[in-house]
Amino acid sequence: MNGVRTLDRSLPVWVGAALALVFLMALPLGWLVRVSVSQEGGGATLAHYRAVLADPALRRALGNTLVLAFWVGLASIAIGAPLAWLTARTDLPAKSALRALVMASFVTPPFLGAFAWVMLAGPNAGLLNTVWRAWTGASGPLVNIFTMPGLVFVVTIYTFPYVYIMIANTLALIASDLEEAAAIHGAGRITVALTVTLPMVLCVRSRAAGASSTPSLSPPTAATWRGRTPRATSTSGRWRRARSALASHRKRRCGRSPSPRTANA
Repeated sequence: MNGVRTLDRSLPVWVGAALALVFLMALPLGWLVRVSVSQEGGGATLAHYRAVLADPALRRALGNTLVLAFWVGLASIAIGAPLAWLTARTDLPAKSALRALVMASFVTPPFLGAFAWVMLAGPNAGLLNTVWRAWTGASGPLVNIFTMPGLVFVVTIYTFPYVYIMIANTLALIASDLEEAAAIHGAGRITVALTVTLPMVLCVRSRAAGASSTPSLSPPTAATWRGRTPRATSTSGRWRRARSALASHRKRRCGRSPSPRTANA
């Protein structure tokens, strides 16, 4: 019958997978929450949280973690967003090779990269510092990977691909009509990027910053689920409003009376 809608056969599979995922995530998290507020004699208590927050070493570690996550998010946006724009909206040579190199970072385990940077830029036995001392006779290291800038650098080179993927895929889903119209009206490439492209991917940039900061707050493998492709509807509302504004602008321009120079011609 035409009036009866058939049920999608894949819907039960998706619902079952979602429920299984929620169960697998809620079970360990619920157990952790229950244990954290339980005491030996029974009943609930917040003494464990007070003990953690009263420890100066743990408070310092928490502060360093938040600082690391903040700077990693900013650095990932500063690297991943321009790369995504260059590969999606310009005629940059070897774009496919650049995209492949960025994607290759997912193949290398983050802990392996961290170990390699310790061997390369460790303050005492790192290869760079060893060569620096042998050439210059200096007593101090050239670089120290165990500082906060070193940590931000190492974490950023393994997290900016999340930003790159989310923004590049979003730009691929958005038509370039508005950008072409702005270029026709005399706007430069940088102006188009800042005034047209950037507002359309603003919401995705916030999600990308969160995705890139997540590895700083948890083990590296726990953030892989954040690297999903953004949905095509993330900027659909802005895209419709922008198209409507562009259409009204063109209508007003077409409805203007011709200038004296054009009439004389």
